[in-house]
Amino acid sequence: MQECFKFQEDVKLSGQEWLDCCIEKKINSFYFAWSGLIDFAFLKNIRLYFLKGVIHEDHNFGCLLFLQSENIYVLKDKLYLYRIRENSITNADPNLPVPHYAKHIYEAFSDKEMARQYHKKGSMLLMFFEFVEFLDKKPCNELRIRENFLPFYASYCESLVAFSHDPLDIITKMGAIEPYLKKKFKYRHKLRITNPAKYNRLKPLFNIYDSIKGIERTIRKVFKKEKD
Repeated sequence: MQECFKFQEDVKLSGQEWLDCCIEKKINSFYFAWSGLIDFAFLKNIRLYFLKGVIHEDHNFGCLLFLQSENIYVLKDKLYLYRIRENSITNADPNLPVPHYAKHIYEAFSDKEMARQYHKKGSMLLMFFEFVEFLDKKPCNELRIRENFLPFYASYCESLVAFSHDPLDIITKMGAIEPYLKKKFKYRHKLRITNPAKYNRLKPLFNIYDSIKGIERTIRKVFKKEKD
């Protein structure tokens, strides 16, 4: 947190002040788990848990925790050094074992990296839904929170609609993120969300169109090289 907000000294914040800092410094993504201490009685009282079955679950955990906190203490000095575990999801090794709770996701794809990307984006969409559910019950500052954080979630998982498989069965729910996107979904993607049966019937035509566009781009590149 110290690295995000650049505090010059130890500070105490309320949840409102933390939100103001996020908006002022344009911080639209925040995560928190291992880097601090939490009053366990308070944690139980607000009934906050890590969302099951998702990756990078500390994004929602951090935001929802701080939004509900009245006393946030930030130390300017680091007291704890985090070391990445061998099987940690933050480890960049592509040969990490598949988490047991995500096995059905990886089995749906022939490409492990593609499955990992789907899992990351699908997780962000599920956390988007959890965040919205939280905000629907919180009238105070609700609009400011939506405007600051939700566009990040929406942008992160926007490309989920283009994946060939959907083992989490959530693509048809992606219409909820469109108000927070800079651009609206393309027609084919909108169709996949709103009318998957019709999309599947037209999918061969979309594939033909993509092939033609690919050939066209290749021809353009060839002519461009000849002109250069």
